[in-house]
Amino acid sequence: MVIERQITVYDCSFCQKTYSQKEDAERCETSCAKLSGSPDISILNLTPRTFNCLKIAGIDTVKEVFEKTDSELLKLKGFGEWCLRDLHKHLQLFENETEGIEEPEELLRNAQPQRFYSSDGKLDLPELLKDQITQFVDHQDWVRLYKDYRWRDDTWKQGFPAILRLETQMRCSLQKGEIKRQDILDVANWGKYSSLSKITAPKIIPITDANDEVSVLQALTSLEQYVGGIEANYITKILRFAFPNRAGALDSRIVRVFGLGDRIVNQYQWLTIRAQKSRSGWSIFRNRMWQMDYQKWLIILSKMVSLVNAKEIPCPHPQDFLDAGLRTERIWVSADVEMAIFSYATNAIR
Repeated sequence: MVIERQITVYDCSFCQKTYSQKEDAERCETSCAKLSGSPDISILNLTPRTFNCLKIAGIDTVKEVFEKTDSELLKLKGFGEWCLRDLHKHLQLFENETEGIEEPEELLRNAQPQRFYSSDGKLDLPELLKDQITQFVDHQDWVRLYKDYRWRDDTWKQGFPAILRLETQMRCSLQKGEIKRQDILDVANWGKYSSLSKITAPKIIPITDANDEVSVLQALTSLEQYVGGIEANYITKILRFAFPNRAGALDSRIVRVFGLGDRIVNQYQWLTIRAQKSRSGWSIFRNRMWQMDYQKWLIILSKMVSLVNAKEIPCPHPQDFLDAGLRTERIWVSADVEMAIFSYATNAIR
């Protein structure tokens, strides 16, 4: 006898993680809601004792720490004078690092998305930024930067084998008008994502064919809608492999150099998106502005592609990319330029 059973699952409306118990989903929503407006306290690099006392007390974000008085903190279980001094020290370091940087909500209020459009309605950049990009392009050895790209086993000498495999795999999926859940998992695994088990996605995600930047952003919207449990920079990696001609990843290393969050290595503030440091490394601060910044990043890459190709600098593609029809000999595309910029950012951080 076949018995039919119905199982109810509950989704967190923020990260899309699923739970068998409603209470667990509600707790996840509460946590995600707090983190959407302020970074986690792990960014403060507190000692384990101080960190654990705050977490046990339900204080998860930097904003919540600032809202507490010293007397309130000292009433927390296990939180004594030593923890208070430790907290003050790291809060001061955090304030020194972020001094002069607007908070995400303030950035959101001041943001002007229309500045990325020219008078005829096409995607564009401010003239000053165009001049800065032109100067940057003129001063780089693009062939060397491209050849210096390295991620795990992907090197130029080896022909970037994993990148070749993922681009080929994505092209097959897109020919069917879709991106598969397995594609997403494979890209995340390639990027060394530490929480593969938390990624949620349907088996098939419908994607319209991308003929321009706007279509890439439509694909971004679909991924944001259907994929949960994954960081913003990994969504851009998926787009990079899906549409290498028009998209590139927005890695945390690139944000540290060309955006906000790391005043030690920051060289340009072309982006308003912010990287944040935690115990597990650097990640991109995910707020409501990040899609706008990614749109801007696509335009910057497109501008650089035009400049590099106009200078007739040959892109030294591995032969397998040419044989597979993924690249045209000597011609740069957005993913190639992004790989070179990743090398530049890596060198700047070192």
